Amino acid sequence: MAAEPHVLQRDDLLRAALAAGFSTMTDRRLEDFRRDGLVPRPVRVGNDGRRPVCV
Repeated sequence: MAAEPHVLQRDDLLRAALAAGFSTMTDRRLEDFRRDGLVPRPVRVGNDGRRPVCV
């Protein structure tokens, strides 16, 4: 049986960056990295009411 790959959440990425010494990492900077193709874009997996749920 194959194991599911762990999908990193936004908070996981921000926490890892801060732990690695990147004190200027913000939500906005993470979005810039996604735009530039350096970090994968979130995948929509459903809805919570009207709010989209992404991983």
